[in-house]
Amino acid sequence: MQKTVAAKLIPSKTQAQTLKATLAVFADACNQALKVAKANNLKRAFDIHGLCYRDIKAATRLTSNYVIRAIGRVAQSFGKKKPPKEFKPTSLDLDKDLIRFIPLYEMVSIAAIEGRQKIKLQLGNYQRRLLKGQKPTAGHLVYDKKKKAFYIHFVIDFPEMPESDPDDALGVDLGINRIATVSTGETISGRDLNR
Repeated sequence: MQKTVAAKLIPSKTQAQTLKATLAVFADACNQALKVAKANNLKRAFDIHGLCYRDIKAATRLTSNYVIRAIGRVAQSFGKKKPPKEFKPTSLDLDKDLIRFIPLYEMVSIAAIEGRQKIKLQLGNYQRRLLKGQKPTAGHLVYDKKKKAFYIHFVIDFPEMPESDPDDALGVDLGINRIATVSTGETISGRDLNR
């Protein structure tokens, strides 16, 4: 089972500008792929990739992984009721080569157009507990314009809860005259407690 853990980033001014620039170039790559997909009536990532990967890679300073992610995002958008007319620079997709979680320093290393950026995370105990021992292999970088803040959404593998055996379940009804009535039929009187 997979779970998403959101954490706020605390970038320096320079890092924030680099992240914004990366988001803008990623959105541009998505828009280039969208234009090609619409012009050629394509909806599958494989087909879109074949027509525009090299052009997008040459036109942007993005790594191969980002270009592939941009094409994938465009292909996924066609599965929605209302595909976007244009992609905005609000988020981007990350994979294991684009993101690294550094638990010792509570930092994340993100590939950006100006090179890797090591950025401090603002973690609470809830996030620390969920991220303990994890090596996130995917995620999303999100920019919230209202809060003027960056967030990272880690995708982690979470162990599934074992299914319970209904034969091991026990129902208990609590009351006043009978303190407890158990699903096995046993009743426990409240007479002694009431006295």
